[in-house]
Amino acid sequence: MSFHQLQMVSRILPDELQRILNLLASQGWISSSSNALDSDIEIAHENFRQAILHSIPPERIHRRHYRLARVLSCETPPVWTRVGNHYWAAEHFREASACYMEAVRRAHAIGDWEEALKLLQRAEHPDAQRTDSEKLNVLRLKADCLAGAGHSQAAAELYD
Repeated sequence: MSFHQLQMVSRILPDELQRILNLLASQGWISSSSNALDSDIEIAHENFRQAILHSIPPERIHRRHYRLARVLSCETPPVWTRVGNHYWAAEHFREASACYMEAVRRAHAIGDWEEALKLLQRAEHPDAQRTDSEKLNVLRLKADCLAGAGHSQAAAELYD
């Protein structure tokens, strides 16, 4: 995540955030690909990440994931799977499903059938609250992906 994205999600003032990040980096808790503000910042140790997550109430984590999904959706082009994962973690399944469907369409366009089918499993979440026409579009796309992956019998059953 870049400094700007982290600042947008955390809502910490830039100077204070930079001071905190410098302190964490000096102790080896986070890493960055460069000193530039647009470089990605990552937590260096999985145990540190887990300790942070366990100290935050679930509602707050959901809000953070929702805000992060909103920030990431503004990237050009959006990485739909990543955006969908954050909406999913925020338990906004309709938005997550829409993002996964965009990722499915991209995977379908390049013929990555297995990736498309994997993403369709998430896109079909029961809490996505799809209309009947949206459900039909999902089924047709799933049938196309199954046919492309060589599962013609399963595709034929969906087409019927």
